[in-house]
Amino acid sequence: ILIRKRRSQQELLVIANNLADAFEADFLMLARLLPDIQVLCSQPNSTAVETGSCDQLNLQSICFILQRFMRVVSSKLHPVMLFLDDLQWCDMAALMLIESILSDAIGSSCVFFVGSYRSNEV
Repeated sequence: ILIRKRRSQQELLVIANNLADAFEADFLMLARLLPDIQVLCSQPNSTAVETGSCDQLNLQSICFILQRFMRVVSSKLHPVMLFLDDLQWCDMAALMLIESILSDAIGSSCVFFVGSYRSNEV
């Protein structure tokens, strides 16, 4: 995770605590979507992500979980850059997920989005 290289141990501890507070029992669902997040947080039982508890994730749940994650890890001081390539291959669900992250009015997330596509493949 790049965030480990860019932040101090104290900042990482604050982020880990904020993630623990924000997700509590839903941490396993977050870890299912973002497996590398376990490196940041030392949650109990976070080393083995249970598949049974996450099988019923729908698009709305995924959007909500990722919105919560972006609210925790992004700030005006440390914005998040999200770069997605080959957007010409996105389906409607992927576009809705991107839209939900970028239009999150509840959170104070600071996200810089860059998307690219090949116009000759659209």
